[in-house]
Amino acid sequence: MLKSIAEEITVALAANDIIKMDEMEAYNYGLELLIPKVILYAAILIVSLITNTFLISLSFVVMLMALRRYAGGFHCKTAETCLLFSFLIYLLALFGYDFVHYIPQIAYAFSSLFSAIIVLIFAPVEDVNRPLEGNEKVQYRLKAMVSLVIILIAELVSVVFQLKTLSYVSACSLTANAVLILLSQLRRWKYEVTNSESSCENG
Repeated sequence: MLKSIAEEITVALAANDIIKMDEMEAYNYGLELLIPKVILYAAILIVSLITNTFLISLSFVVMLMALRRYAGGFHCKTAETCLLFSFLIYLLALFGYDFVHYIPQIAYAFSSLFSAIIVLIFAPVEDVNRPLEGNEKVQYRLKAMVSLVIILIAELVSVVFQLKTLSYVSACSLTANAVLILLSQLRRWKYEVTNSESSCENG
């Protein structure tokens, strides 16, 4: 569905001489990446305004995406699935915020620590749907570590000054990234085992 929308927009742009014919493929690819993000962020904005959680939602999304962009993790096979999966993660984080004052802050600290260890061990993760090339892996790991340190500093500050909301957002973004990394690793291991078994059978 989203792919069709991207194609229709690209064709319309070319038909109106806004882009050249030889640019259609590049524009179509860019729109396929852009449209799901626009829909996702628009949906998050609407929900955050309705629930009066704009700053919390913004903080969570920024922290989550800043680390996820370079740490990697689970990638869905279609744009539609990715859109729904990402929105579900946001809704779960938003739902959990209702219980932020009932959970000891030390629990957020331990969750952040455990999640940080997972990121340290595996990042950047090469998902079967998003392999890394050349020195991308080194660059991505460095940037992932910078993002991780910033989030951990935010968590430390929140613990010292008893800022439960910041503590929750930091811990939640780290935990979500850790879960996505583990899911990607599980799929990668399964993929490698399947390929290994196929090779043995063919041999």
